Amino acid sequence: MNKFRWLIQRVNLRAKGGAPREGVDNKFSMDYMGASEFEFGTLPKVLARMREHLEAFEIKRIKLPTGEVAWALSVPEDYEEVKAFFQQELEEPNRLLKMPSLLRLSYEEVKPYSEIIGWWAIDESVGAYPDREYVTPWVMFKKKSMAKDFLKGLKAKPTENN
Repeated sequence: MNKFRWLIQRVNLRAKGGAPREGVDNKFSMDYMGASEFEFGTLPKVLARMREHLEAFEIKRIKLPTGEVAWALSVPEDYEEVKAFFQQELEEPNRLLKMPSLLRLSYEEVKPYSEIIGWWAIDESVGAYPDREYVTPWVMFKKKSMAKDFLKGLKAKPTENN
């Protein structure tokens, strides 16, 4: 059985227009998840955690036997988890997630779910990983350019919320 984190934040492209933003918020917006676990400063804490370990992150292609492709932005030890998450969510969505990932509907181009372009593991619980001191968040995108833009946003000087 795969050990998945239970908080997966859906990621969208930011709508054009409006005030310019810095960091990750420049290109991306977070889908409303409807649960308090996704609020109360969780995302800024996760961004800070990612920035602490920025040099360890890699962008790596995931290609499933069925032909679907995604791009993982993760530390190397989490790549297999990202790949397993991708495969699981395409085959049979995980009912253990706090909120649905809607990944399969996004890949099937079902409106409005096709607007979801990424999935961000924001659960930093080490309970499922007793051999680790901490768990590093990861992000998975439909396109490599989006993973590159997210990494660029992580490298930018952080503002209040990003």
